[in-house]
Amino acid sequence: MRFALDDLFASLPAEQVDEARSFYRARTAGHGPGSLEELDGIETWLRDHMVHP
Repeated sequence: MRFALDDLFASLPAEQVDEARSFYRARTAGHGPGSLEELDGIETWLRDHMVHP
């Protein structure tokens, strides 16, 4: 399935969209977390950067 990143981050302020794009651009395509520590880091980043209703 393909969709635009804007579809995922439409409700975020522009600066957070840019941060998220940079984060995912730096990742290898199709590659998930390589360890529990890496997963924890991603979850922490999301918790710190996502806007919650």
